[in-house]
Amino acid sequence: METSQFHIANATALLAQNPIAALYVATVLAHRLDGANHALIQLMNQLQTGEAYSVVTKTVSRMEGLLAVGDAFLDD
Repeated sequence: METSQFHIANATALLAQNPIAALYVATVLAHRLDGANHALIQLMNQLQTGEAYSVVTKTVSRMEGLLAVGDAFLDD
């Protein structure tokens, strides 16, 4: 084991000064939103067709994962 140091970046300054970082963040967010939209459509179809509760809750959990705050940059 060894000692580690972590530095917290100023997100506003980083994104303003680094267009590649801004593009990466925009891409990750767009993929997550697209996935959430597809899951929402799937959920609406499941509710309309009377799918089993377990199927519906699985879709809701997937949506929660797509929209969750946290490991956003590790997902893609």
